[in-house]
Amino acid sequence: MPRPVSLSSSHQCSGSLRREDYPLSKLSCLVAENNFRLFRITSAGVCHQFDTPDDSDTVGTKALIALVPTQAAWKQVMKLLPNELPRSCFVGKRFFSANAPPLGAYQRKTGSVRIAVMAQWEPAYTRQARRWRSRVSPIGEIEDMCADRRGRDDVMASIAGAHVVLYFGHGHYFGLDGYHGIAAEHFLPDRPIGLFWSWSCNTLCGRHSFALRLLQAGLVKAYIGTTNPKARSCDNLRLAQLSADVLLQNPKTLMEWLSSLTLAVHETGEMQLITAWSDYQVLGDITLPLPEFPRS
Repeated sequence: MPRPVSLSSSHQCSGSLRREDYPLSKLSCLVAENNFRLFRITSAGVCHQFDTPDDSDTVGTKALIALVPTQAAWKQVMKLLPNELPRSCFVGKRFFSANAPPLGAYQRKTGSVRIAVMAQWEPAYTRQARRWRSRVSPIGEIEDMCADRRGRDDVMASIAGAHVVLYFGHGHYFGLDGYHGIAAEHFLPDRPIGLFWSWSCNTLCGRHSFALRLLQAGLVKAYIGTTNPKARSCDNLRLAQLSADVLLQNPKTLMEWLSSLTLAVHETGEMQLITAWSDYQVLGDITLPLPEFPRS
């Protein structure tokens, strides 16, 4: 079994999941038939993978995280995860490959850390990007690549090889609206980005989505975006702010960042925000190590 991943104690919830509240029998069938992994975040703030599909010891569970190999499985699993409990379901394809390391078997990168924010040239989006940048400023310098200051070619050359890149603005299944349009061919193939997080609509929609093209071409190692074609900017802003707060806790892997964010979202008690976060997926390497962020 993979080693536990510690989560921040500030995102531990009160209460616990009772055995009778959890449709384990239905999920057990899916585990066996569709090869997905189920994790539970315990009252101690630790993320454990279920030992077997028949493991019914859910006492003390605070949240559920499911990892599935395909988008089709994601839709099926999301219908069965209980609404009463903080839960998220992510498509972590590399997690299911034969040579994928176990959760927790990572080596954190040290030295120069590169994080960048991008935004479409509209005041609402540049404000969101710079607010996120300001919120995480304690971990070090965040590169400002907003479109009101930088052109597309300059930005794409600058973000190549970065650890984390966030985009705020409109999107489509074939690319991003900002910077007069960004498609997969604008990324530099020899310098992949670690994590690309798009706070926009549509980039995960369709069988040949922008996100999938980036992953299949090896241009990014992981991609996060919403499956909702009509995502609200106000929800994205709140979710982005929470993601910044969790990042300040220096999570070790993408899985830990997303697990802690899932708890943080549910702790708000805002159903609109919880629903918005349930539409987000991560494609690619869920075990992606995050760098050791310096502190300024």
